[in-house]
Amino acid sequence: MAPTDDSHGDMEQQLREAILTGQLVDLREGDPTADAAARGSEWGARRTVPAVLLANLLTRGDGPDQPRALRLAGARITGRLDLEAAHLVCPVLLLDCWFDEPVALTEATVEV
Repeated sequence: MAPTDDSHGDMEQQLREAILTGQLVDLREGDPTADAAARGSEWGARRTVPAVLLANLLTRGDGPDQPRALRLAGARITGRLDLEAAHLVCPVLLLDCWFDEPVALTEATVEV
């Protein structure tokens, strides 16, 4: 896993725990206008997740526990989420998320 800065440490831990059970990590605020993905560029650090973190979680099974699913809502995903030709260790759901760069999924496969 690539090191992340301290500002993303809590988010990384939260996602690492949630991926094992498939629990939804919901970063939305509950206001449909503020939560609209089209406004994602305005979302602050609390809702920001580095794409490299997601790629690492989705492609590397850490430890003896098999990840169940990565489920994330209302996140501002920064950087290129490059999963091209990757083998994902679990299914992924990215709901109402905003991406600042294109997502690459060509030839990606997922273990189910």
